[in-house]
Amino acid sequence: AGSAYLRTGQLEDALACFDVAQDLSKNTRYEWHRGLCLYYLDRLPEARDDFIENAERFEKRFSEPATEERLFAVAAARRLGAAEPEAISEYRESRPALRAAADLFA
Repeated sequence: AGSAYLRTGQLEDALACFDVAQDLSKNTRYEWHRGLCLYYLDRLPEARDDFIENAERFEKRFSEPATEERLFAVAAARRLGAAEPEAISEYRESRPALRAAADLFA
């Protein structure tokens, strides 16, 4: 349901669905869409933190880079004028377009 709300721009409703999913999983669920809702609702400190937490969850679980999450975390930090998190993971990004995007923030 959250993804359907997100696709139609109903960000508050989408966020409520993703919050329920996180609560039910005791914050162990990988759900980067929650960060997108926060980002586009201009709740940037929460979005940055959510993207970082999800990047760490994803990388621990899959041993692959969470490049999208890291780039959005950097974007949120830049909009806030805050210290930036690491844009590049210890894992090598295999997708050329995302590798190039991450290199722009390196």
